[in-house]
Amino acid sequence: MPEPPAGPVPGAQPADSPADDRSADDRPADHVVGVGVASRAEAAEVAALVEAALREAGVARERVAAVATVAARAGHPAVTALGWPVVACAPDDLAAVAGVLAVDRGTGPARAGAQAAGGGSERRRPAVAEPAALLAAGPGAVLVVPKRRSARATVAVARAEAHGDAHTQ
Repeated sequence: MPEPPAGPVPGAQPADSPADDRSADDRPADHVVGVGVASRAEAAEVAALVEAALREAGVARERVAAVATVAARAGHPAVTALGWPVVACAPDDLAAVAGVLAVDRGTGPARAGAQAAGGGSERRRPAVAEPAALLAAGPGAVLVVPKRRSARATVAVARAEAHGDAHTQ
């Protein structure tokens, strides 16, 4: 079972600390973009959503180490067109992290209870973007851009824990 994400998950965290005085070119590729795509997602739609999320986080493309998604979509043209290595995540691992995120946000048990009682009839797809970004970024990763949506895609950005950096949350 994957390790639960550390740090505050519900909201966005700053991509860099003011104490980090290195230029963007000197910093390591320590971010992962999580992507969920529908079968008919277009590469341009996904790329635009990713670029907007990176801009929001203040993260240069060079700082992205990989794109992560559910294993069944790892070869999707809109994912591979992004140009980063693709990390394929097992659905069970994504579900476990999504459950931790839901509990942290206070939405997990209530939603499950409502659906079990016949409520919540809306069709829900399994969470991919946030849990994939956190899983691929590793233990202690922090979500810097929570899920953003377009018509056929979702995107989230996570930062890997910087070992030995006191300013990393």
